[in-house]
Amino acid sequence: MEKLQRGKTGREKGLRFLLGSFIRSSFAENGKRRSYYIVYTLLFFTVAFFCFSWFIFSGKSLIWEEDGWSQHFTALLYYGKYLRGILKNLLLEHRLIIPDWDFCIGEGSDIVNAMHYYVIGDPIAFLSVFVPTRFMHLFYSGSCILRLYLAGISFSALCFGVGRNNRYGILSGALSYTFCTWALLNAARHPYFLNPMIYFPLIILGIERVIKKEKPYLFIVAVAISAMSNFYFFYMIVILTALYTVVRLCFLYQRQIKEIVFALLRVFVTALIGVCVAGAIFLPVLMMFLNDSRLSVSQPFHWFYSMSYYSSLPSIAISNNARYWLYMGYAAPVILSVFVLFLKRKDNSFLKVLFGISVLLILFPIGGRILNGMSYMTNRWSWAFALLCAFILAAKWENLISLTKKQRVYLTALTCIYYAICLFSEKSLNAETFAAISMLLIALMIARSDSSQKNRQTLRQSLLLGSVALSVIHIAFWMFAPSTGNYVKEFKENRNIRQELSNHEATAVSRLTDSAYTRISGRALTANANILKNISSTQYYWSLSNLYMNRYRSELAMREEYFFLYEGYDDRTTPTALAAVDYYVVKSEDKGKLPYGYSFVKKVNVNPATKTQLTNLQAELAGEALSEAQTEKLLSGTNNEYSIYKNDYALPIAYCYDKYVTKEVWESYNPVQKQEQQLEAAYVDAKPDAIQAVNQPMPDFLVPYDIKCEGIEITSQKNSFITTANNAKITLTLQEPVTASEVYVGFSGLSFVPTAKYDLYFGKDSVDPQKLYNKTNWEILSRSAQTEIRKEKFYWNEIRDTVLTVKSSFGTQKKINFKRPDSNFSSGRQDYIVNLGYTDDSIPSVTITFSKSGVYSFDSLRVYGVPMEGFEEKIAGLQKDTLQNITLKTDCVSGNITLSKDKLLCLATPFSTGWKAYIDGIETEVYCLNDRYPGIVIPAGRHRVQFRYQTPYKKAGFFLSLGGILVLAGMICFHITKNKMRAGK
Repeated sequence: MEKLQRGKTGREKGLRFLLGSFIRSSFAENGKRRSYYIVYTLLFFTVAFFCFSWFIFSGKSLIWEEDGWSQHFTALLYYGKYLRGILKNLLLEHRLIIPDWDFCIGEGSDIVNAMHYYVIGDPIAFLSVFVPTRFMHLFYSGSCILRLYLAGISFSALCFGVGRNNRYGILSGALSYTFCTWALLNAARHPYFLNPMIYFPLIILGIERVIKKEKPYLFIVAVAISAMSNFYFFYMIVILTALYTVVRLCFLYQRQIKEIVFALLRVFVTALIGVCVAGAIFLPVLMMFLNDSRLSVSQPFHWFYSMSYYSSLPSIAISNNARYWLYMGYAAPVILSVFVLFLKRKDNSFLKVLFGISVLLILFPIGGRILNGMSYMTNRWSWAFALLCAFILAAKWENLISLTKKQRVYLTALTCIYYAICLFSEKSLNAETFAAISMLLIALMIARSDSSQKNRQTLRQSLLLGSVALSVIHIAFWMFAPSTGNYVKEFKENRNIRQELSNHEATAVSRLTDSAYTRISGRALTANANILKNISSTQYYWSLSNLYMNRYRSELAMREEYFFLYEGYDDRTTPTALAAVDYYVVKSEDKGKLPYGYSFVKKVNVNPATKTQLTNLQAELAGEALSEAQTEKLLSGTNNEYSIYKNDYALPIAYCYDKYVTKEVWESYNPVQKQEQQLEAAYVDAKPDAIQAVNQPMPDFLVPYDIKCEGIEITSQKNSFITTANNAKITLTLQEPVTASEVYVGFSGLSFVPTAKYDLYFGKDSVDPQKLYNKTNWEILSRSAQTEIRKEKFYWNEIRDTVLTVKSSFGTQKKINFKRPDSNFSSGRQDYIVNLGYTDDSIPSVTITFSKSGVYSFDSLRVYGVPMEGFEEKIAGLQKDTLQNITLKTDCVSGNITLSKDKLLCLATPFSTGWKAYIDGIETEVYCLNDRYPGIVIPAGRHRVQFRYQTPYKKAGFFLSLGGILVLAGMICFHITKNKMRAGK
């Protein structure tokens, strides 16, 4: 038995020796870096397997049900098809044709404007050109993992490039960086949010080389790729890079102002060359971004976040308990390395300053606002903080594994203090945080162990590296696993993706029409699905949107709350008709009101699996025929049926007006007057020659009403409603009958101030005018209820949204999702009008429900009645003269028209400064009609008309890129020549 035990011990020693030899050879100071990257690759894919195992074993892709499906994956499919079209023209027709405009992105859009944020300029997305549509979901998921892998490679390159030598530390930092919460979340949500994690380490390494007067090529190329890939994150990278450079130079040269200035100039000039190289994409996108509607939103300034934010900060560092996009969640040794960084007062001052600046950016909202383009406060720059913390781990690795006795005591004390802070911070009290504390304690035990022998030192470093891997797997577990965060449930199953690509209303319409150009509208439209079927739609959901379309929708007080997401025109007859809509599509079970003038065509079930499933069920049950109940049961789980309605008064894509509205008259109208006037006259900001201006009066469409508050929890005061409970209601009783009309209810100047429950008991009468809540009622509450109310007040977060539900007496119900100005993605709009639909019957009343307690104030609350009498005649007037023999080609619309007098031709696709128009080959001025569409004045007679589009600043961007490439080539030639001359000497 003793002999057997000795043999077993010998084998263990031999195995340990072999393992130790492999690790030591791989991480030897003088070993080849190739060994490091081999080990990194093996460890990366091992850890990635465990982190994403819940996706693998549940058959899920990394395509998120929300933005991942409707934006990221759709954009990738579109981009692959787009690139293959360019290649086809180049290889078969020997012509380089790069389309700038697509009539099927919403009602039409600049391609770069819509797609740059997602795919255009991204090197990895470019590979989609080689991927067939049926495999694109696999490529998409694979590309997410590839981005993580490349982030670790970039981090490793940075560490090696700045002289870090301990490869255990570098590998630990790389895994911590690659699998931090930001990376794990966005690998399975927004894959393009991972790109800055790849670029920023290379840019920092490039700066270090430029400062040392080494070759700047890495910096130039990294800047160029970053500028091309995503302008939003490039903006953050520019600010963070400038901040890093200034701090770095101050430490490097201290008071040598001249050296600092010249180094800054070198960095600036080389960065400018990189931006110029990217100019072909960067310049057009920059100009579009500067004109984006979201930049016009003015949000209130806050010096501090809410207490709930600060209370959650301790847990954010080790879990995915994030607020304001502050996704940190680092491996446990990262936290210990930060503690170690501050153990010695005078060491690593540069890293301490960077860490301190980052903490300040986290603590105060101004940091998030600046790095978010002065828009709403958010910490979408936290990927950069992950880089800093991971680098601190790599930099302090040797200190972490060779602690003195005094340092071990301090480190233990700091860990205990951190635990106590988590324990006493209300919003950090959660199971995930305390499970993560155990990871921290394990890492602390490994770091505290005293072992000076070399073989034990290797084992200790390996164990600490293992704790990094265990920590990030732990973070992934709490985020993805069904038993914890269950984030995995929000992702598409691989087996259903091909089916779902056609399982929408655009497929239903494409089966119905063979027209070269069709535009649809409707309710519950599938976001962006139409672009895959080459069908135009009034639905739009892309990050950058058209300024003019948003301005139009604001002028008409449409009820959507986002600038970048809208579905149609709220079933309003006039805007839908003027948008040249051919078909209206709704789910078959939707019995809501349609715009006036639509006729039912047919119902279409677009689920391609339904027929197969019926056959399979029949075979399974071995019956000759299925019963009605069996069929109904199966179809209830597979049916995806749409009802399609055809517009009886459809306009073509180009129609004519013979009158226009001046700016002064337009601005005097209410939103409904502006809408209805467009049936007869176009609004033009400038005065078009030879076109008659409208001067006849316009009805205001207003309907008088009486207000009744339903219940004691709501009070009506002058221009405000004060609610002391959720879901309080008012009823508007119309004083005049409204028949054969569309009925609208609209708020102008709407605002909302929520009320904390504590303020109802101890606040002012302005939030409880009927004094329903008082000290006596407070004393009735249980102690636990009082505690919860106090706690809500202490952690009160005033940034809240509310919903106003408007319901007509005949059953139509719609919602205004009102976002306060402080809210993320708020449009800043305060005017909303809800269309309750067309009805032949009289509407006696309308009910409005206020979902949250608080004070709702407004400038006006109006009811409008828009009769449809005369609608057919007005549409017929627009149909009288239209563009004939229309041809839609790449970036071009052309056709013929014959007029008896001068008229304004309106092209029903969004206006852009990139549009140019030609009449009989002669360029003419392009106006913006009705705040949304391009238009031109056409003189009487027969003419050939052509609209051509080119992305604004495309040519300037091309020449900028050409100049940047030439300068870069010149620099390369100069260095080659210089090196040859040195070699010759």
